[in-house]
Amino acid sequence: MCTDSKADAEGIASYSAIIETLKIKQAALVRRTKANKRWLNWFDKEVEPQLKRFDNLKADLGTLYDTAKAKHQQGIQLLREEFGYHPEFKRPGDVISGVSFTPK
Repeated sequence: MCTDSKADAEGIASYSAIIETLKIKQAALVRRTKANKRWLNWFDKEVEPQLKRFDNLKADLGTLYDTAKAKHQQGIQLLREEFGYHPEFKRPGDVISGVSFTPK
């Protein structure tokens, strides 16, 4: 019976050490989770609005660029209709020196 109680005591000590290690790891994970939540709250408060502004800016720039492409095309068409401009067949003596550019 003495060997059984000695083995039980060793088993309890072994499990106690494992439990202590797990408690230390758990505390570290809780601290890390709290720090991550603080960072996430900061990100949502400070960075997310800037990202939304950037997305809106990209959309606005896309609209402006599309408008500029359309106006450029209209300008080239006006040169063709009013002045006989044809960029592919421009003669060396022509005074109009525009370049037809249509972005894809």
